[in-house]
Amino acid sequence: MTWNDWVTIVFLFFGCLIAFAGALGVVRMPDFYTRLHPAGTMDTLAQLLILLGLAFQVFDVGNTTTPWLTLGRLLLISAILFVTAPTSTHAITKAAHLEGLKPSGSAESDVDSSLSDTAPTEERTRVDV
Repeated sequence: MTWNDWVTIVFLFFGCLIAFAGALGVVRMPDFYTRLHPAGTMDTLAQLLILLGLAFQVFDVGNTTTPWLTLGRLLLISAILFVTAPTSTHAITKAAHLEGLKPSGSAESDVDSSLSDTAPTEERTRVDV
């Protein structure tokens, strides 16, 4: 085994370990908002480590004629996921907040005062997709 095989093993191991920890966090957390935190953060870090581990294997294949193109694709996929995963988590959280979903264990007065400006009213039109 060469040095890049060992680096790949380390990155893939830690990427899978972090993905498992994120999945465990989703199962163990009590409510919707706290479940989104490990889903968004751990998913982003795990995919970054896994794709980085795969990038070390690009030049080891030997048969490929365009290793730089494959490396560029892996980095492009990683950049897209690195931007879209936290953005989608934020959009889902904001949509739940606007619909009036309350965090568990929060006082009614705290949630009601924060939702007073953003709570859906009858004047707003609701579109179900």
